[in-house]
Amino acid sequence: MTSKQQWLDKVTADLKGKDINSLDWKINTDWSVSPFGHPDDMISQTPLAPQDHNHWTIVETVNINKYEPAEANAILLQALYGGASGITIHTDYVLEPSDWEILLKDIQLDMIHLSIELSDQRHYTATISQIAEYLKQQKIDVSALNIRVICDQTDVLDRSYPKASLINSYKALPNIKVLGIHTDEYYEGHTEVVSELSDIASIIVDIIDHYQAFDIDATTVLEAIDISLHLDDAFLLNIAKIRALRWITGTIANAYDATVSAIPIEARIAHQVWTTDNNTNRIKASAIAASAIIAGTDRLKIDHREWPTTDKSGEEFSRRINRNISNILSMESYMDQVSDPTAGSYYIEKLTQELSEKSWALFQSKWSKKSKS
Repeated sequence: MTSKQQWLDKVTADLKGKDINSLDWKINTDWSVSPFGHPDDMISQTPLAPQDHNHWTIVETVNINKYEPAEANAILLQALYGGASGITIHTDYVLEPSDWEILLKDIQLDMIHLSIELSDQRHYTATISQIAEYLKQQKIDVSALNIRVICDQTDVLDRSYPKASLINSYKALPNIKVLGIHTDEYYEGHTEVVSELSDIASIIVDIIDHYQAFDIDATTVLEAIDISLHLDDAFLLNIAKIRALRWITGTIANAYDATVSAIPIEARIAHQVWTTDNNTNRIKASAIAASAIIAGTDRLKIDHREWPTTDKSGEEFSRRINRNISNILSMESYMDQVSDPTAGSYYIEKLTQELSEKSWALFQSKWSKKSKS
């Protein structure tokens, strides 16, 4: 095999005096990436575990604060008929038990991914109890369900309710995800991706240590975590970002001797990338969605609220377009049929490796300083 240096020597000769480093991608002042990936680069990082599929959940969100339960139910049913495979219900308050009967009417929960996002952690116990009771009444096997009832845990150490919420939820619903990590407050553009991933690592370790103080083991905590990651229009870095996060979470699990499956990642589009032109936004959304899918995201959420609409028909159109991005990428591009689309791409492997190592090193530096303070 031709060595990397031989390739670089050939490129240097072809450039006829132009500096080869001028071809590098300068992500920020501390990190430049060469466009020349080679097997010689693949020496230090443990490879990611291969996936046996590339299926992703197409997420449709409804904010129950804006709609009556019957109206929200109609929106969700239309979304599911239109290709969505997961629904997210956001609420600022505790619903009445009768609201859930209306909200979830005719929705086959054993066929989809159900997410409930709470704005207040004090609503955990009541909400989970209501969902558990609803499932019992409907005679649905809870062990087969894919449920996520979360409130952002990035400030978990400042709250007084997490212990009860975790224990009570597992008593009511096995396999539930209740520790949500929303990374929007860490996202500052792709130039700060190293800092962003190191901050996510710090939050995960903080959460584990916090719950271990209540004698809850790391495996239980990690199995309850769910991460929402924001992406932008840096296509290749999006791919590396998701893959690096998987490596980081796996490394944390190994450090705690925890035996867990991969932590679910939901890809979202950072609101900073949107423009005032809807057609431009749709093109951006399609490219960002493709990068998330190539990287192996578990769920994809394209938020229709980012595309301003003036009436109900405009909102319905935006929702349909959002879903159809995923529908086209799966049904026409068959991206769900390729288990690892980046396999064999030395450049992506190198980019992932450098991002992982830089983020991990920064995390260790921050953690060391924190431990000494």
